[in-house]
Amino acid sequence: MKDKAEGLIEQCWWLLNQQYEEFYGKHYRGQPQFRLVLSRDDIHILRSHVARLPFSQQVFIGLDKNTMFGHEIKIQRETPFLEGII
Repeated sequence: MKDKAEGLIEQCWWLLNQQYEEFYGKHYRGQPQFRLVLSRDDIHILRSHVARLPFSQQVFIGLDKNTMFGHEIKIQRETPFLEGII
């Protein structure tokens, strides 16, 4: 379960980094907002994993009720992917 959680964290982080680079590469202004789309099982795995991490890592990931890395979480079956919020 730890490997799956760490893989999900890396995948979500990669998706966010990719979208931030694209956003700023097109010279958009402002702060982009995204919605991480994950399955209910993935969210459960991540919450269980994050609860066992040191506090500083918990804060960095920021996985609380409805956010991760400061972005909203949406639950769907086919995941993970990222949506832009307009």
